[in-house]
Formats: sequence, C-alpha cells, structure tokens
Amino acid sequence: MKYTLLSFFFISCSIDVDSIKPSSDLKRISVVEFGVFPQNSGRIIDQFSCVGWNELIGCPLSLESYHNNSNVELTAIPSGNFKFLRWTGDIESTDNPLRIVINADIKIVAEFYE
Repeated sequence: MKYTLLSFFFISCSIDVDSIKPSSDLKRISVVEFGVFPQNSGRIIDQFSCVGWNELIGCPLSLESYHNNSNVELTAIPSGNFKFLRWTGDIESTDNPLRIVINADIKIVAEFYE
C-alpha cells in the first residue's frame, strides 16, 4: 500500500492599513557643516557617501545634508607638514577615521597642527 501525506498550513496576517505610517526619522534631513582648522591645513573625506571612488583617495565632501540614520565615516587628511590633532564642534574625538550616525544638525571641524 502506498500512502500520501498531504499537509496544509494556513497562515493569516491582518494589518490595519491606516496604522502603517512611514517613519518620520527616515524622512528627516539633517544639515552637517564641515570645517578645517587652520584653513588649508587639510581636508575631510567621507568613505561611505559615494560609490566608485578609490578608497585611498576617498570621496570629496559634496553633501551638506543627510537623511537621518546615515552612516558616515570621516577621515581627516593633512596637507603638507600638518598632522591631524582632533575633531571638534558637536563631536569631540581623536579617532581618525571617525564613524558617526547622523541624526541631527551638527558642525564637525577637523583640527590640524604643524
């Protein structure tokens, strides 16, 4: 005798369409102001904001606004005889590169010394 086993599973989900709302955080844009001190002592590159750039060169900072929850990796690149000192402004750190998540309007300055 041959037996065939058939199994049926019914899964039901109900969602109230009126209760689905897009996250306001994802729609919100935060403005970021980048700076270098002293002037012309270096530059800041962002490794995550563009695709196709050489990782050693990085991506030039062309964005001034980011969607909330954007991951950003900033690298301070000194010019000439300058050396990186620290990040100041709304974020204080000596990490280089610096990984942050943008969730608010902020000012970030890369400070260098000779």
